[in-house]
Amino acid sequence: AVVSTQSTGTQNKICDEESIRGYPTIRAYKGDKTQIEYQGWGQLNDLKSWTLPLMPSNVAALTPRAFVDKVLKGVKPWLVSFYTPGCGPCQKFATEMEALAEMVEEGSISLGKVDCNTHYNLCYQAKLTGFPSLLYYRGSENGKQQEIRGKELQTGTASSILTQLGMKQRVRDEL
Repeated sequence: AVVSTQSTGTQNKICDEESIRGYPTIRAYKGDKTQIEYQGWGQLNDLKSWTLPLMPSNVAALTPRAFVDKVLKGVKPWLVSFYTPGCGPCQKFATEMEALAEMVEEGSISLGKVDCNTHYNLCYQAKLTGFPSLLYYRGSENGKQQEIRGKELQTGTASSILTQLGMKQRVRDEL
């Protein structure tokens, strides 16, 4: 992601090329040069809600079909966060899920997220009591699909979630 600021006095050429007519103008540019212009009021939570889906993620966004196929029918364990995009605690917890993705041993557990505004029925069937909700699925055994209501874990820091799972943080060799 690239963040840049331009001033009208010193960068007129860039502003003209980008057809910027009002200030501040906030845009995100995708790799294919597609631009997405921010239309909100500039409040912090609003900006977070707008930017989070645009950022690369190590946590898989799950549709209902992917949830059933990968999580409920899959043999590997999954940790799934259920959230709503406008929820402040959900936005904060999303950063912990990203941190957790960096901390777990590769292949030991898969991490996913379900947008409950978009996939309301899935979240309703999972009998969630609030947002964010974090459910653990151990993996199916003997080809038997797991129940949709996984084991609920406490949301918190990435380290505390590892502790709840009885897992150790991955040792990373930075050389």
